[in-house]
Amino acid sequence: MWFLIDYRDERGKSIEEHENYPPFGDWSSCSPGYASREELIKGQGIPLEPCKECGEPFGTNYVESTKARQLEHNLCFGCLLWTERMNDPINNPDRYLIAEHKFYSIADENMKGPRGFGGSRWTFKRISDDKIITSTNVWYGGDIPEHFWDRIPDTATIIRE
Repeated sequence: MWFLIDYRDERGKSIEEHENYPPFGDWSSCSPGYASREELIKGQGIPLEPCKECGEPFGTNYVESTKARQLEHNLCFGCLLWTERMNDPINNPDRYLIAEHKFYSIADENMKGPRGFGGSRWTFKRISDDKIITSTNVWYGGDIPEHFWDRIPDTATIIRE
């Protein structure tokens, strides 16, 4: 038997037992496969309690500073990321925008080097004050998970020209 963290289950992530390794079909895993549940938990640094935000089991095989924050707050990496990003749009509304439940960063227009979205022009309308923000240096920061939508609401709309 092999024990792995299974991501394709309709119930979400779970620790699954598989007779054959690697299993085939509609399956994926972030773990290499272990001979026992105990080895998987130890090898992936899985806390006994699931993530307090999403309720999923999670590993802590990250740099020590990230692992410490995960364990301190009992959060998976994804939920830790969104918990830490939660106040960015509030503290710096000209730099961070949420539109269509997606996180965007507006970088300096005069920056040398690569530009977000290949330098294409983006226009946003901030919800709080109707301010128009246009940039050719917009960076995508990820889709906000639905269980964070009430705490990380949209702050802008995208104006498509």
